[in-house]
Amino acid sequence: MRKPTNLLYFTSKTCNPCKKLLPQVEQLVAENPLSLKLIVIDIDKHPKFSSQAGVMAVPTILFTTDWEPTTEEVDRLLPTSASIKNIEKRLEERDA
Repeated sequence: MRKPTNLLYFTSKTCNPCKKLLPQVEQLVAENPLSLKLIVIDIDKHPKFSSQAGVMAVPTILFTTDWEPTTEEVDRLLPTSASIKNIEKRLEERDA
């Protein structure tokens, strides 16, 4: 059985787009519990980790497998529905 992919969701309390996107990401993860594991990271509380991950702005979503970063990054400038579609596409590619 394949391990779930970690979906690292970088956010900030003051980020309104983050607040809008997070519930939809949570719903997607809830619908795919065997494929995805959501980890929410507040960049203000964890600036060093965020910097090491290459986060320049929020929201940023990165995918990892066994804590090895992949080159997969969801474009943080996409509208919410496009971001969700991008995540779903990556899930399909992973499971193919």
